[in-house]
Amino acid sequence: MSLARLDLLGGFRFTSREGEALDVPGRKNRALLGILAVAPNQEATRSKLASFLWGDRGDEQARNSLRQALTAIRRDLSALGTDALILVGDRVALNPRFVTTDVTEFIAASASRDVVELRQATVLYAGAFLDGLGAAGNAFEDWLRETRADLSTRAINALLSLVALVNGAERVLIAERLVALDPLRESSHFALMQAHIASNQTALAIKQYEACRVLLTRELKAEPSAELQQLRRSIDETSIRPTTTASSGRKPVVAVLPFENMSGDPAQEYFSDGITEDIITELGRFGELHVIARNSSFIFKGRTIDAPTIAKQLSADYLLDGSIRRAGNRVRISARFIEAKTGNQIWADRFDRELTDVFELQDEIARSVAITVAGTVRPSGVEKIRRLPIAQLDAYELYLRARVLVARYDTVLEAVPFLARAIELDPNVAITHAMMAIVLTSKWLLEGDAKMLEAALLHGRRALKLGPQQALSHVSLAHALIFLGQLDEALPHLDQAVSLNPNETRSKATRGLCRNYLGHNEEALSDLDDCIARDPLNYDWFWDLRGQVLMVLGRYPEAIASYRNLNSYAFWAYAFLAVCHWRMGDKLLAADAAKQCLAARPGVTVSTILIDPYRDQTVLENLRTDLLAVGIPDG
Repeated sequence: MSLARLDLLGGFRFTSREGEALDVPGRKNRALLGILAVAPNQEATRSKLASFLWGDRGDEQARNSLRQALTAIRRDLSALGTDALILVGDRVALNPRFVTTDVTEFIAASASRDVVELRQATVLYAGAFLDGLGAAGNAFEDWLRETRADLSTRAINALLSLVALVNGAERVLIAERLVALDPLRESSHFALMQAHIASNQTALAIKQYEACRVLLTRELKAEPSAELQQLRRSIDETSIRPTTTASSGRKPVVAVLPFENMSGDPAQEYFSDGITEDIITELGRFGELHVIARNSSFIFKGRTIDAPTIAKQLSADYLLDGSIRRAGNRVRISARFIEAKTGNQIWADRFDRELTDVFELQDEIARSVAITVAGTVRPSGVEKIRRLPIAQLDAYELYLRARVLVARYDTVLEAVPFLARAIELDPNVAITHAMMAIVLTSKWLLEGDAKMLEAALLHGRRALKLGPQQALSHVSLAHALIFLGQLDEALPHLDQAVSLNPNETRSKATRGLCRNYLGHNEEALSDLDDCIARDPLNYDWFWDLRGQVLMVLGRYPEAIASYRNLNSYAFWAYAFLAVCHWRMGDKLLAADAAKQCLAARPGVTVSTILIDPYRDQTVLENLRTDLLAVGIPDG
């Protein structure tokens, strides 16, 4: 068993076996340990270390600096009773009996095809390698940039593998992390749209497409690819198409017919068969589909039979067929998805690729086709749910319906009966309790019933017990803790939520809320700006909170602009908007916003509005003075 652990993904953290922090104060000393951690066999030559970290000095001086650093590291870690470093001649290595590293574990797990190991890889990748480490020399900076890029690519590939193996909310969370790692990577947005479609959340898939389009236009002056646009169109086509299989209560049956070898070379038959078998395997991972086994579908190889006949023989609802043409080092694969009984084409696509790694290409094509097919089979989920009474929905559909309602102030309270029914049907789902905690905290904010905040805290703690590795569990508990004034207890939960899923914008926005109350306003604004950049079509309260932070910072024109992005206003938003106008000297607009506040919440008082647990009481005192000045009654 190792005596210590070195975590380098997302920063630098050295801890003993008991979890106590081990201090390695020198910046270059930390960089040295980082170099060793990712080096082959976790060792490097003295000359390499000296040139990376002290290359701006002469050879002798660089060697002396390295000796001093090695001595300091061994001294800093000597309390553990074993040398952290092994020094043999010109070579320096980490002592394998002394230390384990997250990087080594991540690299091994990210290369796996096993779901459990891939999940572990995504947890281990908590952020950029040696994140926050300052400059330590030009050679080191170049190496650090390449190492970060390599590990980021490994993380993206691991997430891509995992997103094709999981379903439901986990699939969405994994796809969201993909987008977070590289927001300009269209295939990540494609994966997230497909994840939303697979969860019957077509409204969120459309929202993600629009977010991607805005981002590409702003950053690259480009439009989404034809593949992404086709996926967007397929959502509309699916929403108007009859979905007889979805209402029958049984899983849709999909048959994958052998892809036709169009290369003119019978020796290439193995490749087309391999693609077909891989697609069957990948589709089989989607638990909501029934996929015809390979032996049954391959009896139609080389035979010309119409779709309805095949459908009848295989009892299939959908057929997937295609062709493969290989020429030299390029391959073109065409795929077509049809409704079996009618022969109507639902979806078609073409893949043109360089043939560098046959097995890797097979995996990529199979994943892409399987993801698209699985999404296309499903009906337009949220739209369907909206038309059905609560009694006809299952627990997950009830959660989806609530999630749509929570996005706006004017509908958030309507989510309560949907979540209550979902918990009644299945009381052991973390995400449902988490959403209920968030909604009940919102209910307390909007209506002022203290019992709601107590109930929210109970649901938040239940969510955390059921799903400690789910970001939303930590967010839901922290949300209630914030308004109970327990900011120092809430903040670590929010940091953990962001670490578990850096792209879950609710986590980062709620952390911005907590930081604002603690007086860390610039950090709060940074959190919110990051959320809005990643998710331009976000929750109303993102813009509301951003306006409040800007108001506290005295940036009133920006605050007013932020409030103008709201689709629906809570009464306090009107009140703070009035304060911004008042502080800018525009008494007319201030009075108008105050009137809207009074209309939105009859009987509202200054005390009703000022429930924000600011650590700095002068913020509340100044707000009280200005709210009275704009016409909000005391109370």
